[in-house]
Amino acid sequence: MAVMIKPVKILAMLCAAASVSVAAAMPAPAQIASGGGDAGKTPFTAETHDVPPIEIDPAILSIAERYRHTTQWGGVVPALEKQITCEIGDDGAIDRRTCQPDSWSDREQSLAIQLLRAMAPSALPVFPAIDRAALGLPPRAVSPFWSTAINFSAHAPEGNKPPFFRLARLTVRTREMPRPSIDLTTGVLVDVRQIVLQAGTALRGDNYPARARREARAGAQLFECQVQTDRSVICQDISFDPPENAPYFTGMADRLYMRAIVKEQLENGDNAIGVRFRPKIRWALPD
Repeated sequence: MAVMIKPVKILAMLCAAASVSVAAAMPAPAQIASGGGDAGKTPFTAETHDVPPIEIDPAILSIAERYRHTTQWGGVVPALEKQITCEIGDDGAIDRRTCQPDSWSDREQSLAIQLLRAMAPSALPVFPAIDRAALGLPPRAVSPFWSTAINFSAHAPEGNKPPFFRLARLTVRTREMPRPSIDLTTGVLVDVRQIVLQAGTALRGDNYPARARREARAGAQLFECQVQTDRSVICQDISFDPPENAPYFTGMADRLYMRAIVKEQLENGDNAIGVRFRPKIRWALPD
């Protein structure tokens, strides 16, 4: 059974003096045993740095992302102030791919991570770089810190030395996020083959919902989607055949073009902004 271990503040690395090298200023890290000494769990060391609060404008998200979040919140996302933890790379940059909330069930923290990942890297603080070999530290773990909550032993680097993490504890603040003013019923209806993606991918039939797979549910799901002014895409469910299987595929409309950006022009050269199209996914169980 996995045991959740929250980041522990062990050291404060202060390398402000230009005449002092990073290697000289970096004290030897203390070691913390993970999992309360449970058998089979690998210990690790974590050095945590507190970062001043970061203000992020929710408009940094795409129109489709803001529409999805505000719909889930019932129309408006309240102003947030949430703490998240990210790894600091050996080059001193915060690695946004490794950010984790205190709880994955807290949707406010999940939104804070999404906002942070949407920021330009240059907007985040930078820490002193380190040379692990010169400091006698083990290599960076092969898995991100957040997976310590799942399987500590996955982090053991070469030589079975306990991995060492540098962590940034960030406070993300954002103002209230209202739902974008959108009418999803307007726009020319075009053939789905006219839509050309510039970035991201569309959901496919092999991204099968777990519950539907377990209970052997299948069918054809029809969506209607609209291209927004920033070329993100918002989709809605239209129908499911057979109707009794529809509840097993709830939420697929939100995931259909979740991170996709459409090209400015359709395949035929017409403007793509504002058009609607109706993709269909045939959910078929594997043989």
